[in-house]
Amino acid sequence: MSFYVVVGAGPVGRETARLLGEEGHDVVLTSRSVGSNGLRNVRAVQADATDASDLARVCQGADAIFMCAMATYHRWPTDFFPIIDGTVRAAETVRAKLIVLGNLYGYGENADS
Repeated sequence: MSFYVVVGAGPVGRETARLLGEEGHDVVLTSRSVGSNGLRNVRAVQADATDASDLARVCQGADAIFMCAMATYHRWPTDFFPIIDGTVRAAETVRAKLIVLGNLYGYGENADS
């Protein structure tokens, strides 16, 4: 089985980690405030995605990184870019594939649905 890191322990990140763990993969679920999770094959590790070197340490040996961390809507323009930058740099450092689960915030509040 593979080793995956899921960045972001919100609803999308937890569900992604749960599904990967249930498939038998070794999974690390990480966020700034992650606690115990009780999910099969999933370890919780505290890390800040804006700190690329710290995240790279957590991701060492990962086959892929699932980027599920998101900023709240009103803080997206300032908070999201450091998160994605740190995650991309960590993936480059450890040479892992990067899968980004996203939303439509980048298109702004007037985007056509």
